[in-house]
Amino acid sequence: MSVGILQQNIGPNLGFYPGNGYTSTTAPRTHASARSHRGDTVVISALNLKHLTQEIDGAGVEEKLRAMQKADRDRRHTLSKNRISSWDNTVLGLRRRRLQARTDRIDADEQDRLAVDRAYAAKERARRQECIERAKRLQYAETDLVKQFHSKVVLFETLRERDMQLEMKKHVAGAEKAIDMTFFHAAAAEIARGNAKDMQAEIEKRKRGVLVQNVQLQQAQEKRAREAREAEQNDTLENTLITSSHFASAEATLPRKRAQQAAFRAQLARQQHDAATRAATAEQVELHRAQAADSWVARKRLQVAKKKELELEHKARASKRKQQSGEESARKAQAAEARVDAQVRKAMADRDERESALQRREAAKRWKQGEDIAESYRDHLVREEAARKEREVEEAATLRNYLAVEAATAAERRAKAEEVLQKGKDLQEHHLRDIAQHAIKRESAAQASMLEAARAAQKQASEITDLHAYMRGLANEPWAKPNTRLQLFVDAETAEKVITTAGGPASSSSSAGDHRGWVDTGRRLGFGSRQSQQQQQQQQQMQQDRDGVVVVRPSTVAGGGPASRPQSCARLVRGETTLPGRVSASNSRPGSSGKGGDDGGIIGSGLGVMGLPALPTRA
Repeated sequence: MSVGILQQNIGPNLGFYPGNGYTSTTAPRTHASARSHRGDTVVISALNLKHLTQEIDGAGVEEKLRAMQKADRDRRHTLSKNRISSWDNTVLGLRRRRLQARTDRIDADEQDRLAVDRAYAAKERARRQECIERAKRLQYAETDLVKQFHSKVVLFETLRERDMQLEMKKHVAGAEKAIDMTFFHAAAAEIARGNAKDMQAEIEKRKRGVLVQNVQLQQAQEKRAREAREAEQNDTLENTLITSSHFASAEATLPRKRAQQAAFRAQLARQQHDAATRAATAEQVELHRAQAADSWVARKRLQVAKKKELELEHKARASKRKQQSGEESARKAQAAEARVDAQVRKAMADRDERESALQRREAAKRWKQGEDIAESYRDHLVREEAARKEREVEEAATLRNYLAVEAATAAERRAKAEEVLQKGKDLQEHHLRDIAQHAIKRESAAQASMLEAARAAQKQASEITDLHAYMRGLANEPWAKPNTRLQLFVDAETAEKVITTAGGPASSSSSAGDHRGWVDTGRRLGFGSRQSQQQQQQQQQMQQDRDGVVVVRPSTVAGGGPASRPQSCARLVRGETTLPGRVSASNSRPGSSGKGGDDGGIIGSGLGVMGLPALPTRA
């Protein structure tokens, strides 16, 4: 029974080598008969049973023996490999030595590369540090104070270059003028010598002309006398020869004139004969053309008549052919109509038969549909009744759920109202704490603002000190020493400027009240911006909220509050610690004294509360 189960579960060929002689003693079963004969006994041979038991056990005795031999060989091979693993005179040992040497060589190369990398990294660090220092210098050169100083330096260098160019222009103009005068004097002397030479040549030429004219006049007088004598000698001979020569010449020309007239008359006769001959020839040609035209007209008339006759014959034959083809078409059309009528009658009969069959099928279908509709209506009534009962149950459950939800909602509302009340109390307490904290923060912010202002003033003083050092270093450069304007400007900027403050003591240019740079016109004239007014109102409110705190408010006069519009052309006086209401052109120039008169003078201000610069005021 177990053999039969194995046969049915794993199949006749699963788990066996092909060609092992396994054959089943049972006939193959179909799918239909396999279930009915599952309990039948299967008979197999002893060889097949041995193979099955070996497959179930995993391996036979031979297989176990071969596995043991293989394990022994593997163990011996492992021992041999472990024995020769430390030998250096074997192939593997030599290869291991070569690999070790290669590894050592690679490590040495890697150490050399690391040394090169470290040297390169040190060089890169030095280069990077140099770039950083250069970037810092460039960044410092981009600050406003340094840029203003650089613009001044460029202006002074430009003016110095312009002065040098003007001096060079004057020198070149003087040299060119001297050269031109030298050439002018030389050319004037040369021209004078040439003019004298030309005048002498002209005098000699006129003298020679006068001599030539005298000689020609004498020769003309001699010629006229000679011609008069010859004319007197020839008068007598000419009078006698004129008469005889006239008649002789006329008698000699008569035969020639007669011959010419005869030739002319002969030529006229030939021309008349040629004209008559041409007229006769033209008349004959015209007659021949008229005869040819008459013959062509006659031939054309005959051709037209023949053409019309042929066209009539062709039309008659064509009409006859059309009549015959029409009769043939009529016969064919009648035959086709007869066939079509027969087909129509047959089609109508078939259609009537199909319609009657279709009507019978439709009637049966309608009866069947009526039965189906009645059955479905009865089922619908049953389903509606069941659905109604189910809805009643669901509605009752929904009502109970709604009542429970309403009760829970009411309880939640009460809890929420209590929670909101508690939150309001907590929020009020938190708000009171925030008010106290904000008051403390405002006080600390005011103190921080004062400290920040002091730090800003100190930073500004240090920046001005650095700028003065930079200006002195730049002025000591070899290329800047010849520039007098630059030296005067640097001396005026870096000199210690002592001014009178409101309290009386003197302060230097590096004090915290030193304001430099461009100033907005609105700030200079005392018109504050919206932002400054809002800040002033906020600070006034903060001062009213707390007591005993000193507040420095921004002023709407010159120097107070931010600029109301972009920087204008107004500039603060350089080297002073106060912001004047209006400065003169002389005060704005480098090196000027900046002293004002008694009327309308500017009284500077010292440091205010907490070391801040006091607001500037007018006298």
